[in-house]
Amino acid sequence: MKTEAHFRFEREEGITEEVTFELKRFNLFTYTPVSDRARIASELEFEEGGEEIKIELATIDFEIHEALTFRGGIILSPLGRFNLAHDSPANDLTDRPLVSTEITGTALSEAGMGFFGAFYPSANSRLTYELYAVNGFNDGVLGGSPDGTRIPEGKGNFEDNNQNPAFVGRVAISPHPSLEVGVSGHTGPYNVHTVEGLEVDEKRSLTIFVLDGEVRWNRFELQGEYARASVDIPEQLLGLQAEDQQGLYL
Repeated sequence: MKTEAHFRFEREEGITEEVTFELKRFNLFTYTPVSDRARIASELEFEEGGEEIKIELATIDFEIHEALTFRGGIILSPLGRFNLAHDSPANDLTDRPLVSTEITGTALSEAGMGFFGAFYPSANSRLTYELYAVNGFNDGVLGGSPDGTRIPEGKGNFEDNNQNPAFVGRVAISPHPSLEVGVSGHTGPYNVHTVEGLEVDEKRSLTIFVLDGEVRWNRFELQGEYARASVDIPEQLLGLQAEDQQGLYL
């Protein structure tokens, strides 16, 4: 169980925009080891005082080997390190980085299945991976907001809109317990391109690349993430909708 409450005071150009208390989110977690190899985990999140209720995580894991575990259900997509550990108890600040909320769509939960695991090349080093086939984004990427290309508007695609899976994965290397560098990506079509076998549009893809890292030294910690997104958009929207977006935080 976790809850997060804020007191907010915001001013812009000398004008007070907001003075308020805010119950940001309330989460309920469950974890059940069904057997030595099978585990079930879930997370139910209440946001903005209950205005939005969603299942953020609901997975079944079956361990084949320490280096190979099957996972299926609603997963937290391994698109950057922040999406995997995005809540305030794991972070020093309660506000999330703009690159995470505006480009990668944190918290990004998707229905899918795949594998994850870890290797240990030496006593102090670790290599981890996650790779899943997921439903991906929908055409809300372009049409979900009057402000233009907004990738997070296309998430929540819990029934695939185009019968073509997207793929998401992350590989991270930790040569020492105080250092980790990760590379991740998400790619797949986002638009409806066939209806009952009839081609109605070109297949248009969305690809997101993320580079993340964290280093700790004594009581100091430095972490950051860079993300770049490329969107195939219709020719008639060239110059009106953004084809490329990028951002970073440190």
